[in-house]
Parts: sequence; C-alpha cells; structure tokens
Amino acid sequence: MAFMCDSLPLDEVTPGAYRALLDLLRVSRSTSRRAQLPADIRELVCVRASQLNGCNVCLDVHIPLAVRAGVAREKLAALEKRRDPPANGAVQWTEAEVAALDLAERLTLTADPRWGNKTELAQAVARAAEVFSREQIAALEWTVVTINSFNRVSILGDL
Repeated sequence: MAFMCDSLPLDEVTPGAYRALLDLLRVSRSTSRRAQLPADIRELVCVRASQLNGCNVCLDVHIPLAVRAGVAREKLAALEKRRDPPANGAVQWTEAEVAALDLAERLTLTADPRWGNKTELAQAVARAAEVFSREQIAALEWTVVTINSFNRVSILGDL
C-alpha cells in the first residue's frame, strides 16, 4: 500500500516507541544528575551533536537550556569552529569541555572518516576518563545517544 506524506510523524504513528524514547530521556537526565555531570557540559554536548546532525528543532531547545546552565554565548557562537583556533577567537575551552565535546563528536559521527574511527572514539573515551568519573562518562555517552536519537526523530518530523 502506497501513501504520500511530507513527513511521517513517528510520535503519532508509533506512540509506544516515542514514549520509550521519552523514558530514555528521563533516565539519561536522572543518570546525569546522579553522576553529578555538570548541566553546562550536558547541554553543550546536546548543542554540538545537534549542530553536527543539522537538527534546528533540537538547537532551538538546547541553546537556551545551555545558556540557562551557564554556557557563555561566546562559546555557543564559537562551538562549530572550536577546532579552528583563528576562527575560535579568544574563547578558552576547559579541559572538561574539550573532553566532552571530543567524545560527543566522535560518538555522533563514528561512520564519518573525517572524524576518525572506533580507535579514535576509544581514545576520546580515554581522554574523558582523565577528567570525568566512570559514572559521568556513562552519563555523557547516554546523553549523546539520546540527543542523537531525538535529532533523527525531529529531522524526520521536519521534512
């Protein structure tokens, strides 16, 4: 059976699956709180993954949350170019921010050869272990997995 539509509203067509994704979000946030993963790091990672995935819907949600969590607007403006020092300007990234962003970028783009491979992902996890506890790394990884899932659902719904 063929059908025509501009986009498939996954939350309406498969509400049980969408509720499960919302449950994952709740568990991810609670894991972050228990692990004492700083809210600014969590939101910074959500913004970066959403940038990489091109999800404007999630950027509209997470940029204000990042600002409320204490992320400087200058950092948000420089985030896409943070690896390019001349374009980055005078923004100084903390060791925790760099480790979290490296992990988020590598986990989000594992299949993109410009961002490395599983070995480089493992190295990013090892670098994160120099700054974060095991529980915080797990919370960070669940945050990235969760935002990537929401990015894809939002992009599909915005076709």
